[in-house]
Amino acid sequence: MSVSALKVTEALFIKYKISKRVAKKYLKSGLVEYRTKKVNKDITIENINDLELKVEKKSFDINVENYILLKTENTLFIYKPPFVHTERIRLEDDICISDLIDNYFSDFRLISRLDYETDGIIPAIKENIKIINQEKMYLAWVNGIVDKNFTIENRIDAAKKRKVIVLDEEGDNELSITVLKNLPDKTLLSIKIESAHRHQIRASLAHYGYPIIGDKLYGKDNYSRLLLQCYYTSINGISYKLPEDKLIDKVF
Repeated sequence: MSVSALKVTEALFIKYKISKRVAKKYLKSGLVEYRTKKVNKDITIENINDLELKVEKKSFDINVENYILLKTENTLFIYKPPFVHTERIRLEDDICISDLIDNYFSDFRLISRLDYETDGIIPAIKENIKIINQEKMYLAWVNGIVDKNFTIENRIDAAKKRKVIVLDEEGDNELSITVLKNLPDKTLLSIKIESAHRHQIRASLAHYGYPIIGDKLYGKDNYSRLLLQCYYTSINGISYKLPEDKLIDKVF
């Protein structure tokens, strides 16, 4: 593949399917060579084929059955455990969900992602299939007592920010919150949404005073993991719900 007049970070993004942020880190760490010479600045290059990233991608023996929840002709529901990336961040990362797609279901594409510590259902559909309708439902254990059902309609500003901002204006992706269980200092919630924006649930609940247990970015909790789980997903009328033994409702 030959592409002219590309910055090194752009070329790494294209050739290795890594983010430009990670590409910059590799560049600064001296792990990039162009025409066999080490480069550590984001120079312009002439040929992407002459660019090499001196990092070895891990290889895996993947037991596909551990991840596939349901497969139909056009739809695939995958279980993502906590502490697994949806998409590869760095070449040396452990297995991620996109590895399953790349190696076993290349005619499918992932249509959502879950944060690293979040577990649950990630859907994929055939490349030529359009999304007509979808719905997702999450379980979340939050700090504080939520005493009634409510909705959140705030718009999210996630542009170029690690931590998104909840704005005091109406958005287009409503969260419908249902109280499932109250304990003395915490509440189990069910959250219904069509398609979540990045960190929308985490940031929105924290904004209203109910940070998710284990959320170190939007709260101050040191629990061992983020207690957020996508337990139900529906795509174009095909749906799947996690079995009872996988739900986080009985954590406490």
